Amino acid sequence: MITAYLANQLGFASIFKPTLDNIRNQLELIDLTVYEPFREASIYKDDIIKANNTDSIKEQVILWNDLDDKIGNLNNELMNKSDCLIALLDGGHTIDDGVSSEIGHYATLKRGPVFALRTDFRLTENVGTSINLQVLKYIKESKGELIDYKTYGDYCMSKFFETIKKWLEQKKEITK
Repeated sequence: MITAYLANQLGFASIFKPTLDNIRNQLELIDLTVYEPFREASIYKDDIIKANNTDSIKEQVILWNDLDDKIGNLNNELMNKSDCLIALLDGGHTIDDGVSSEIGHYATLKRGPVFALRTDFRLTENVGTSINLQVLKYIKESKGELIDYKTYGDYCMSKFFETIKKWLEQKKEITK
């Protein structure tokens, strides 16, 4: 079983759930076991509902602080046992701070490559890259790859899945 942590910010908005489900399903079709943090955190669904429906701000803060610790620990545990990290970088004009943090954390683990997808055509702080330079450095150091609209245009989604599938096939060959 080869595993992937799917870092993303799409789970925060219900409008993006079909997109997130589609990407996860495509990854599973190429035989990856996918840890998607929003789906995995559903084990805390009752706690999340309670925190959101508590009238007392003080109690909400206490409940959310506890949930933040639990969910953060769960995400770290999932990254620590993943063979690669797949990062979805869309959803805003810059990369989500949580996804950026997950890329940095995973890259320091040196467990496997980071494959990042950015279909947004807007540039960041320089014309040389479509993402933050430090995040790009982590992706490259992990022996992963950034697949972005700037480089691949309308072909970037296909290129993204092809790149991951090729890595997966090579990993399976090595582990035979």
